[in-house]
Order: sequence, then structure tokens, then C-alpha cells
Amino acid sequence: MPNMRIALLADIHANLHALHAVLKDIGGAGMDTLVNLGDVVGYGAHPAECVDLLRKLGCQGVMGNHDYYVSAGGPGIESILSDPEANSNPVWAGVRHAREQLDDDQLGWLREQEPVGSIEDDLAAHAALHEFGQWPYLRSLEEARPTLALLDDRIGFFGHTHREDIFFGEGDGKAAPLTPERLNDRRFRLPQDTPIAVTAGATGQPRDGDPRARWLSWDTETRIVEFHRVIYDNRAAAAAILTAGLPERSARRLLD
Repeated sequence: MPNMRIALLADIHANLHALHAVLKDIGGAGMDTLVNLGDVVGYGAHPAECVDLLRKLGCQGVMGNHDYYVSAGGPGIESILSDPEANSNPVWAGVRHAREQLDDDQLGWLREQEPVGSIEDDLAAHAALHEFGQWPYLRSLEEARPTLALLDDRIGFFGHTHREDIFFGEGDGKAAPLTPERLNDRRFRLPQDTPIAVTAGATGQPRDGDPRARWLSWDTETRIVEFHRVIYDNRAAAAAILTAGLPERSARRLLD
């Protein structure tokens, strides 16, 4: 298998300012391909522009829960969106805004995103693999265990949590667990022959007190995964959310 250097984005959430900054950083890093881990839309002011940019780049990807709510929805979603209270809820206000902004072609592209994708011999999905369709989170080893069991000895790359984490299998009781080799605070060499779940952090809406935009690189030969953080004009992105008439909470999240 040829060596591949793969850039992964997650949870762009219609934040065009962050997406432009991250793509510029990726362009300078010499990546071979680009993968979207879901939630291109929701919360932010520029869903159509973010969809169009990823399509122009030929970005492969998977469907996130916000992508699903916007492009597919269902009877329950329609009932929620018809309630005037939805305008003050960051999730449903963002879904309604995206539906108003996207044309049929853009909605069709979102609808065509696969629930699970492949990255060479490994997997990509937005949320956990267990209880599929319920969008479970991978925020702790306890939450990750059912998904690790489904991964066998593969790596799974995920979004949804808006956090950067690595969870790995605990072994079979006969040997110590295989764990990532910490190269520094942002770079890790992942072992072989053990299930590993990596959450990439959020490009458009980090939630750990550091507002920088995130992306993840994966080198299939060296097995090094690196978490990248990029400064961007988050104040302009927050102002665009307010200008679009979206909830103030969605704007404040970009500044925390």
C-alpha cells in the first residue's frame, strides 16, 4: 500500500472563516487527500459556501447528524422546526438556516454522504459505530468501548465531540494494552494490531476553551497522527452568525 498523508476535518459547522484558514494550513503541509468527518452545516452562517468549497475540492466524507437533519430530516425534525421556539435553539436554528440557504443540488450532495467511509484500511464516521443512527458520542474510554470492539484491529476516525482524543483497546488480559507513543503534545505514533478511535476536534466550533480551528493529519506509513490548531478570524465568524439572525449562543461559542 502506498504511503498516504491524509488531512481530516470534522464539524466545520458552516464556519467559512475557519474552513478557509484550515485549508490554507493543509495546503502548506503537503497532504495527499482531504477527508470530511461530517457536520459541514449547522450553527454557522455560511452553509452553502462551505458545501460548495468542499465539493470543488473533491473532498470525500461522511454524513454528520446536522447534515442529516438538514438534508433528510424526518417527521420528528419537521415538527421541531415548525415550532417558533426553534429560532432560539442553536441546533434547530442552524438547521433551519441551512435549509433556507442550500439549493436542491447542494442538499443532494449532503444527502449522498455515506454514513461510514474508508480511509485506506481504516474507517471514518461522524459519531460512534455502536447504536448507529442515534449519534452516540466518544468522550471517554467507557463510551468508546463498544465502538472499539467493532473496529477489530483498525483505526476509526471520528468527529461529533468537538474534542481531540485517542481511545485504544485494552488487550485480552494476556498482555499489556498497546498504547500510542507520545511524540509531543500534538503528535502520536499509533500502534498496529489494536483497535483505536481518534476524534479529530472541530474545525468550525471547538469546545475546549481554545478557539483555534482544528484539523488532523494521518501518515499511513509512519503511523503518526497529529492534531493541528490554526488561528483564524473567529470574531468575524461570530459576527456573521449574529448578522444571519442566528442565536447569540452560537456566536459566543466561537469566542470561548
